[in-house]
Amino acid sequence: MYYSSYALLTIILIVICNYDVFVKDDYFEILEDVGPYRHYLCAVVVFLITDTMWGVLYEYHLVALCYIDTVLYFVTLSTVLYLWTRYVVIYLKTEDKIGTIIMKSGALAAIVTIILLIVNFFHPIFFKFTLDGVYVPKVMRNVLVTIEVVLYFSSSMLAFYVSRKQKNNYRFRVVGGVGLLLTVFGVMQFYVDKLPLSTIGYTIGTSLLHSFVLEDEKKESNRRLKRLLEHEKKQYEELERTRKIAFVDALTGVHSKHSYFEYEKVLNKRIENKEGLQFAVIVFDLNNLKKINDELGHDCGDKYIKDGCKLICNVFAHSPIFRVGGDEFVAVLQGRDYLNREYLTKTFSRMVMNNTEINGVVVAWGMDEYIVEKDDDYQAVFERADKKMYENKRQLKEKKVFNDV
Repeated sequence: MYYSSYALLTIILIVICNYDVFVKDDYFEILEDVGPYRHYLCAVVVFLITDTMWGVLYEYHLVALCYIDTVLYFVTLSTVLYLWTRYVVIYLKTEDKIGTIIMKSGALAAIVTIILLIVNFFHPIFFKFTLDGVYVPKVMRNVLVTIEVVLYFSSSMLAFYVSRKQKNNYRFRVVGGVGLLLTVFGVMQFYVDKLPLSTIGYTIGTSLLHSFVLEDEKKESNRRLKRLLEHEKKQYEELERTRKIAFVDALTGVHSKHSYFEYEKVLNKRIENKEGLQFAVIVFDLNNLKKINDELGHDCGDKYIKDGCKLICNVFAHSPIFRVGGDEFVAVLQGRDYLNREYLTKTFSRMVMNNTEINGVVVAWGMDEYIVEKDDDYQAVFERADKKMYENKRQLKEKKVFNDV
């Protein structure tokens, strides 16, 4: 029963330590070679179950059941050996000639073991039970254990070789160390078959692999992911800065000419799709900018542009405003501003007229509305508004001349 209790305790420890590998997908999301390791762990657990059952059945002299369990024991033992070699080769990424030989040798050992166990049923070459229920290992059992030791040792040496070749990757050294550990316990099991020495080897080995290989790879993957996220964040911030430069006018802070062209494309697409839009276009142009630039300098000219933009934005606060030229702005009225367009334009016109009296910023403007039945694109509305703006510009200049007189 001591034999079985130790194997059972090992199963519990392996399942607890590797719960996330068995049940969760945490590792699968970040590590590409966890699948082969999970297969290896599952085979180890099945092997330990047969080992646990063997101790109980042997204790109570249930020979027939113990015979079946012993067959399963050797089948799972050879399966564990093959899956270990497969995991090591895939993890080390050494699917070359040497790695292939080791992995295929593990597969061949598993196949031959199954064949020999079938033969053992008719002629005991692997193991037998005496009439009084005593287990007796035979020569092929020793051959299997020898093959197991050789393959574990070979996989260990391969891991150490790859570790040295790849700048001493310490995780590869851990894999090599586990292979060496399983080799040692396999040799010990060869001489003492009544003690659960292989079980002890698997207990220590799986613990080392989980703590120093999987967990370390998970941490490294998280660090890489963090660096990637930081890089993507910097790229996004840089993209936002670039977008701001492209879509925001540097002087006034309103939408740029590039943004205006993009907005026009969107409106034209919606017009083409017959979405029943309601919008109006107002074209603005600042009077006297050239004179200010020539007489007072460009700094005063820039201030004049910003004052004119501020005047437009204060009145048409709920509409996108675009600077489309040096002293030219466009507002596209939709929603609330469209519904209140008459009130807003009267307010704006009154403020402009007041500015003509006090030598403030003077902004000529012209507005026209989109007519579904008439307009095929945005440009048609813009041209009508632009024409009205030039008429208003002329009227404002005449008023200025009249006031000067």
